[in-house]
Amino acid sequence: MSKATRTNKIMEAARPSSRRKRRIAIAGLMSAALFVAAISMTGIVLALSNTSIASDSTVASTKAVTQDDSSAVSIDKKEVVYSKLSAEGDVTGIYVVNLFESDQKLAISDPGEYESVDNLSTQQVLECKNGQVDFNMDPGTFSYQGTLKPSTALPWNVAVSYTLDGKPISADDIAGKAGDVEIRIDVTANGGKLSTFTDNYLMQITATIDNEAMTGLEAKDGSTAINGNSTVITYMLLPGSNGSYKISGKTEAFHFDGLQIAAVPLSLALDFDISASSSSLGDINELQSAIQQLNDGASTLSESSDSIEENLKMLNQVDLQLAIVSSNLNGYITQMANELSGMIDNLASLSYGLSALAQGSTAYLDGLKAGAAQVAVSESDIVAAETAYQTALQTINGKIEAGVEVTPDDIAALNSSVEALRQVYSAAGAYNALQGAIEGYGEIDTNLQQMSGTLADSMANSDALKENVNALAENYSSFNEALAMAFDGVSKLSEGYSEFNAGLAEFATGANKLGDATANLDSQLISGIRNEIERRLNPSFTMHSFVYPSNENVSQVQFVYMTESINLPVAEEEPAPEPEESLWDRITKLFS
Repeated sequence: MSKATRTNKIMEAARPSSRRKRRIAIAGLMSAALFVAAISMTGIVLALSNTSIASDSTVASTKAVTQDDSSAVSIDKKEVVYSKLSAEGDVTGIYVVNLFESDQKLAISDPGEYESVDNLSTQQVLECKNGQVDFNMDPGTFSYQGTLKPSTALPWNVAVSYTLDGKPISADDIAGKAGDVEIRIDVTANGGKLSTFTDNYLMQITATIDNEAMTGLEAKDGSTAINGNSTVITYMLLPGSNGSYKISGKTEAFHFDGLQIAAVPLSLALDFDISASSSSLGDINELQSAIQQLNDGASTLSESSDSIEENLKMLNQVDLQLAIVSSNLNGYITQMANELSGMIDNLASLSYGLSALAQGSTAYLDGLKAGAAQVAVSESDIVAAETAYQTALQTINGKIEAGVEVTPDDIAALNSSVEALRQVYSAAGAYNALQGAIEGYGEIDTNLQQMSGTLADSMANSDALKENVNALAENYSSFNEALAMAFDGVSKLSEGYSEFNAGLAEFATGANKLGDATANLDSQLISGIRNEIERRLNPSFTMHSFVYPSNENVSQVQFVYMTESINLPVAEEEPAPEPEESLWDRITKLFS
């Protein structure tokens, strides 16, 4: 039997049947980097049965001697325990791949009680005799697989159950069914001698679900990722823990690729130097300094904003006085219109007065226009000022969230944008008030000019005069209403800015609290990491063989479990109908 044939045979035995071929990759399945994030997560792993491993081996641990002079040497051995499970978690096969590495030609005796063994590296025929496997290896690597009894006790037990529309159903019966499905995974750790592994190993359970098999997936406490047409759900289980997990969703035709489970020592999953990690946190001091600068800048900004709020309140009071004066003037103009009949007797005096009033009105209107021109501000100027302020504020918030230093230039930019925003708001308020006055007073000025001309042209045209005075009263009433609206706008601006200023004060308070909370961030972070790692790692843990527990000449033991997939039922093909006999067929049968 060739090496490739034996390898295919072994992999086929360990591989659950599935419409997707899943190959076991020893190195790829057990990457320590996969588990670094597990310190804050919850999760997995499993195993089965009650039968313990016993052996009549004549060696207590793996022995290696040189083939040339039989000198005893050390050998690096690793074990990977593959367990094949049914779709409900029953163990159907256990296979142990033993890997050796050396730079010498060695004769090795490896203890273990196997039902059968297969050489994965050379043509040498291996057998398990007297509780051990003896073989020779050349420099490099050598591996063989040993098959254990399915009743062999494993460190963890697993049970997988299914419900359809809330009712329990077997793995065989649920295939191809439609409805609401729940997959429950229960993982429990075995005690006794096997606790050496369960108390010191980190485990991961992965469920790969075809997106056509289930929709609306829910997996509490699991991390979910999309991988092509499948959804991958992962759970993590820390040492010394049990786990129970549920995956639910809807299906039109249920099928399931099964579970892939892996377990490695916590020390392997968290293999990093705490002192090196401490040095990598050097930027924390810079972050703390930046937060302090932000705190100082926020306080300064809050003080400047208080000044802006006071100025807006003063502007609001000025507008209030203007509104009161305008309201009184509106009353006077109305009263003047009502008393017009008595004034007609003094048309000469009125004509002179109106002429002077018209001249003053023109000067007043020109003054309003000049004032409006001085404070004119465009919508784009307001949008630009608001955008600059939002951009400056978002830049600081973004740097805080990203842990990036907030520079004095950032704070200066924010202060500058607030001052620019104040100036724009003040100018806009003044401009709107003046523009409203110009628009309202323009018609008043026109009426005054017409009245003055009318009186100058004909003192007897009293009816036209009355109409113009009435129009003046109506127009000024509209102007007074516009002025009141302008006052209301300034008042709302003042109120809105008061809310903004209150929010800015809260921001300054929050920045101050953030500065206090992060004053010792570096030492708190390092202390927390160190305490958690020391709590999780067992300093007394000694690696030993799973197959032969007294054998401590093993550098690493890993566990891999796979459950069988649940496949869609294959429809039986109906037999093809027999062709009808022709006349010639019936005639030939008569002579056969």
